[in-house]
Amino acid sequence: MTASTAAAAAYAFPSDVRSSLSHWWHAPKDAGLVAEEGLLRRGLESVELVSPEVAEKRATQGATKKIAVFRDVAMDGLGVKGTDRKRYVLHALEVGKPVKERDECTTIVTHGYGNGLGFYFQNLNALTAPTNTRTFFLDWLGMGRSGRPNFPSIKTGDESQEGIRSRVTQAENFFVDSLEEFRIKSNITTPFTLVGHSIGGYLSSAYSIRYPQHVKKLILISPVGVPLSPYAPAKGKDSHKTIQEEGNEIAASLEQQMLPSGSASAEVNDLPAAPTPQLADASRRFATFEDDVKQDLFTYLYGISTARGSGEYCLAHLLAPGAYGRWPLLTRLDQLDIPITFIYGDHDWMDKKGGYDVVKRLKAKPVTPETERQKKDSKVIINPHSGHWVHLENPEGFNRIIESELRS
Repeated sequence: MTASTAAAAAYAFPSDVRSSLSHWWHAPKDAGLVAEEGLLRRGLESVELVSPEVAEKRATQGATKKIAVFRDVAMDGLGVKGTDRKRYVLHALEVGKPVKERDECTTIVTHGYGNGLGFYFQNLNALTAPTNTRTFFLDWLGMGRSGRPNFPSIKTGDESQEGIRSRVTQAENFFVDSLEEFRIKSNITTPFTLVGHSIGGYLSSAYSIRYPQHVKKLILISPVGVPLSPYAPAKGKDSHKTIQEEGNEIAASLEQQMLPSGSASAEVNDLPAAPTPQLADASRRFATFEDDVKQDLFTYLYGISTARGSGEYCLAHLLAPGAYGRWPLLTRLDQLDIPITFIYGDHDWMDKKGGYDVVKRLKAKPVTPETERQKKDSKVIINPHSGHWVHLENPEGFNRIIESELRS
């Protein structure tokens, strides 16, 4: 019996208040990490997941077979001081040969709202398939299993275009700065492919706009915040309570629309910070998986959802209800001269028109040596038999798409 299987057996899927409380009380501190490892080992198949010490030993031995290793990277280059400094850590999974090759390519993959890198467990082989590529699966700062520092205090109330953009930029900086620090610490010196799902797609776009010299291709999986918003900004709201209410409203809309009944996925709002009967609903949402996978998924997401609140507080600053961007990506992505691929599910609730409109704008740009590849390769792709969770609900279709995109 593996450690992951043992953990799943010991902490069976709660179905009522009593079992939820028992799970919460008895679960060890590392249960989420054990569950994450269990999910990833299922997906890695022929790639061995090793400790950093073993990875270093393989490097000194000159081993050439790809391995996977967890990296917890301190963000000490951001200049944070005080007690919050220890929370500035990014959790990542690195997949590649023990020794970096001179001409190897790099891909960074980021997750969506309320989950983490473990949600790609069915896509690991496809995302790491290119032979001469090093792939990093990254938990955003303040999300997943990364450190959870205090989210910045951002002033609200100025509903002018300048005020809204300042508010958005400050919220984006929390994630963009840490991703750039991760790039530096990971010695990624050549332009890389950046992949992001949902809010991860939005934040990946924000990073690419800030640091276009570091990104050679952007793959956005059902990203939020692309089209123009039909909502007018609320005026004169400047209290913490209002921000919390706005965030709750946006999170509720994300939960309602991202998680249709019977889907195989769950978001953080299904797993509240204290055990409640709502936890039983997660079993329905994971119904298509085998029991041991469901238990690992629950334990993994339970650990994330009961962690200290942090990056989730970005929602009210970045998005309006309905996951529309306060500063829509539609008006910003045409600054880039790199190929951009949008991937949606065929019954995705996310507005596909936003992706099509971005691609239309890109293809309408004047032909230059810089834009030629962008105009040729930017596209929208629809994955059949899937909704917003494009990679989770139809992994076979998604894997074919992403392998092709990573080769191009």
